[in-house]
Amino acid sequence: MKKDNNYDDPTSKNNSDRGSLLTREESEYRFELLSAYIDGEVTPQQRRQVQEWLDTDPQFHTLYTQLLGLSQGIKNVPIPQAEISTREISDEVFRRVNGEHRLKRALVLTGGTIAAVFVGAISSILSGDNGLTPQMANQLTPEEPLMIAIHEPVVEIPNEE
Repeated sequence: MKKDNNYDDPTSKNNSDRGSLLTREESEYRFELLSAYIDGEVTPQQRRQVQEWLDTDPQFHTLYTQLLGLSQGIKNVPIPQAEISTREISDEVFRRVNGEHRLKRALVLTGGTIAAVFVGAISSILSGDNGLTPQMANQLTPEEPLMIAIHEPVVEIPNEE
């Protein structure tokens, strides 16, 4: 922990008249500084201050011993080996993602098809001409002869010239 230049060192005040009584702020500052000392993150001035406290304050020395033991204990905790390699885990993740992607795509296409059929059926029912019912051709009456226009088409055909 690097000391902030704007931070007042609460332990730099004259505490000799109070003996070993420290304010909460002072105790927290000492703890943080001791932790940084153990991690090797202090300035030379802060290092001298911690060493002075270690030499003169038995409670501080006890705290140091406890924190040092905890720090070394954490460093010595064995890291468990994974039963599956990271490569196998990532392959499985991508396999599942791709499988879910295919399933979602199939569901979307199926849902879209069903929706299109449904919309088509509803629109043909509402229009009245659903195209699903068989229709009979109109019967011609003898008075109405069938007429076919051979020379004159019903629709004008444009010239391509």
